[in-house]
Amino acid sequence: MIFLKHINELSNEEIVKGLGDFINERIINHILIEDKKVQHSQRNSRELREIFRWKMLYSIGNKAIDEDHKKLFSIALKALNYNQNGHVKSHVKESIKELYDYMQVHFEKEEKYMHQIKYDKLNEHKLLHQNIIKQMHLFIKNIASMDTPTFERKLIEYMDIWFVNHIVRDDKRILCFMQKKKYIS
Repeated sequence: MIFLKHINELSNEEIVKGLGDFINERIINHILIEDKKVQHSQRNSRELREIFRWKMLYSIGNKAIDEDHKKLFSIALKALNYNQNGHVKSHVKESIKELYDYMQVHFEKEEKYMHQIKYDKLNEHKLLHQNIIKQMHLFIKNIASMDTPTFERKLIEYMDIWFVNHIVRDDKRILCFMQKKKYIS
């Protein structure tokens, strides 16, 4: 809110940028995070599984990165596909470990790609990856205290809020960067 305190001292361009940043940081993030939590709470686990699928909308135009994203969805869905009569806890533990491990591998590959293309927001993007990993740590830390329905909802919530939003908002910027670069080159 420092922006509002100094609004009279800013140029029109600075005001427009400040408002854009405010809208993006506060309002859009709220919609993408908090409103999705409400949507998830109103759906049963079958409905959540149905909407939680890879969509071409998520493609960033890089085959290797898109394949990684698809694999991450697949691993998350595998964590949800357990046999009630089987060893649910061991299945969940193995699946979440696989998801966590592959997420780290994917982020390394994605960061290497961004470095190769000289992506101008690489450092910012790395911080986003670190935050996603931090959120995953919090999720994993709390799994033991969750019953099965809560685990299912929280896993989908985590993947939808932290991972899908990252793809749609942040990874898509890599695609935009590459498209602009092609026009400039």
